[in-house]
Amino acid sequence: MSEKGSRASDAGPQTASRGEGVASAPEEANHAALQALCLIARLHQVAAEPATLAHQLGLSASDAVGVQDLLLAARLLGLKARRVRSGAERLTLAPLPALALVRAPGAAGGEDGGDEGAGGAGLHAVVLAQCDGQRVLLQDPGAAGAESGGSGGGRPTIESVPEFTRRWTGELILVSSRASLAGELARFDFSWFIPSLVRHRRLLGEVLLISFMLQLFALVSPLFFQVVMDKVLVHRGLTTLDVLVAGLVVVVVFESVLN
Repeated sequence: MSEKGSRASDAGPQTASRGEGVASAPEEANHAALQALCLIARLHQVAAEPATLAHQLGLSASDAVGVQDLLLAARLLGLKARRVRSGAERLTLAPLPALALVRAPGAAGGEDGGDEGAGGAGLHAVVLAQCDGQRVLLQDPGAAGAESGGSGGGRPTIESVPEFTRRWTGELILVSSRASLAGELARFDFSWFIPSLVRHRRLLGEVLLISFMLQLFALVSPLFFQVVMDKVLVHRGLTTLDVLVAGLVVVVVFESVLN
């Protein structure tokens, strides 16, 4: 009896630990979208934990995460998020990384299946990191075996664009931080024009030279009037007047050509 009792007491903690593991699996699966959001938040230097966000949103372990929950969670983290619809040909133009809404494994394909998954129940979100037009780099926190990796999610994987679009609903959640937006605006200064100035330096030099010549020609009229008053009217130098008129005609014609 004592031996059986000791075996039962030893099996008790093991059974309880298995029960805890089974109970935690649905929570990690349902909150994988929050894990994906936390990954992007860390890229923006914002500390975030899925469990904390789930508590702030009032989500239990059995509650599925919807798009509105993700948008609200991003707002709680001080991030700006918006839901947009895109296409495979426009992924290279999208501001990545972003959250991509995909159909859960085993879900029915088509528009109906994608809208249902994106609406709330069955939502599956992955971190879309890069796209070069042929392949995509993504990280799926809800992938099989990702639970053992903690809050970091699954490993980054590379898929072809056709393979990715077969399960993608066509929707993205773009996430940005106010600090990154301020940094982009701060970089728009005179240094932004330096590469263009260097690339077109020859044309710029020609423009500056022609502008300098035009400014010199603008001084001809007052100098011509001064010489006429001093030399022609005072000393009756008609020959000087002929030379000045000929020179003025040449200057006017040359200035017209430059203009």
